[in-house]
Amino acid sequence: TEKWVFNRTRAAEILTKAGYYDDDGDPQREYHNSTGRYELPPLKFYIRDDDPDRLAFGQSYLLPELLGVGLPVESHIAPKTTCWEAVMKYPYDYNLYTGGWGPWRDPDYLYDMYNSKFGIDWYNAKRDWCNNYVFFTNSTFDNWSNQLKFAATQELAEEPCMRCQEILMDQVPMVPGWHSAGALAYRKNYMGDETPYAGRPWTGMVNTVVISGMGVAGLNGLW
Repeated sequence: TEKWVFNRTRAAEILTKAGYYDDDGDPQREYHNSTGRYELPPLKFYIRDDDPDRLAFGQSYLLPELLGVGLPVESHIAPKTTCWEAVMKYPYDYNLYTGGWGPWRDPDYLYDMYNSKFGIDWYNAKRDWCNNYVFFTNSTFDNWSNQLKFAATQELAEEPCMRCQEILMDQVPMVPGWHSAGALAYRKNYMGDETPYAGRPWTGMVNTVVISGMGVAGLNGLW
């Protein structure tokens, strides 16, 4: 984006200014502040090897850039089951992951994936499989995403949707790499049994109660 234009030289300058610079020629950076000098622990970077696009993006693009600015990295190139054990289960022992959840056209993902109730609250309860596995925590975002998720009309959801996206692009809890294009066919009528929605056609804005886009809109789904 225009706000976050990639520039390795600029990234190195920001790190150096913040106290992260190499002083022993290894050439990994160390952290320096008023209390002393500290070796940096390696970033635990999980790269999915079962998806060729994610493998290439992580191994051939992101990993060299991280190493190129002098950050220590412990890379784990592994299938999704191995990655999930580290990334999506307590104690969530990772720093970076080539994930594939959102963003989607359905704006529910802003609440379902980044509201803190699905992140730090789950971590504190030692629960596995939290949606917000990057543990993004922002009270202003929580307020807007609550208004978005439970808006009574589409008009009332529009401003909260925009505010949520602005905060995400400012705080950057995830870095979008690319987005696949596709189409999903929704049934004419909702096929669940919840009263008063059962058998009725869709109207207005659809607020799902599950993770947006996670396989519920297929031909065999309720949607």
